[in-house]
Amino acid sequence: MKRLYKEKEVKDEWIERFEKNKSAYRIHADRNFFINFRNSPYIQKIVEYTKLRGDEVVLEPGCGSGKFSVTLATFGCEVVSLDCSDEMLVNTEQSKMQAEEYFGKLKIITQKGGITNLGFKDDTFDLVVNDGSKDREEKKRIKKRISELREIGKV
Repeated sequence: MKRLYKEKEVKDEWIERFEKNKSAYRIHADRNFFINFRNSPYIQKIVEYTKLRGDEVVLEPGCGSGKFSVTLATFGCEVVSLDCSDEMLVNTEQSKMQAEEYFGKLKIITQKGGITNLGFKDDTFDLVVNDGSKDREEKKRIKKRISELREIGKV
């Protein structure tokens, strides 16, 4: 697989952005938060488009708060939450623990790594989910990256 970006450049840029907006990536959620997010049109569109059954293996590169990983795990999916930031992975673990209070044990594995050098074999995942970025340049890079992600799972 051809790499489109330099891993360190993307990682440094993302960590700088995270440092400026740390609080936006932390969720302190009760049962209603998870239910409302699970039932949101955004998640329901993913469920509808992918015909989600609940037995899929999912990758969320750039997992941030982990709300997508946690939500997909509440459907029964096994999720690998990937992020280059230790703090993001801690956020995801905390979100997982909060959700497990309401939904029971969830199948989420947090793993440190960057979106530009995934290192997974093709067809490892049934689904790859990335919430992306609101930054225009980041969106351009993500669009290019989607073609690479298609090689390891349905995007």
